[in-house]
Amino acid sequence: EAEALVVRNGAKIEMGPNSLIVLEKSKDKVSIDFVSGNLFSKGGGKGGGLELRSKGMSIDAASADLELSATKDGQASVNVKEVKLPARWATRSG
Repeated sequence: EAEALVVRNGAKIEMGPNSLIVLEKSKDKVSIDFVSGNLFSKGGGKGGGLELRSKGMSIDAASADLELSATKDGQASVNVKEVKLPARWATRSG
């Protein structure tokens, strides 16, 4: 069964069974060090404030939906499901 937590910008983090994370909170963001297992992050879309780290990579995940997974041999992979861009990035056609 998955465990879930919500960070202050509204992002939701779900962890699969046997997953391990380390939380680090600073004044303006929450950093999650992903160690093992599976993790799904659904960004709150409120900008900044959530960083996911694993195996030497770092991702600003506040406005993205993504999945992190790690194999038993220590390899990490990231699958980006969706990125929510601010309105100023939207364009009109026609």
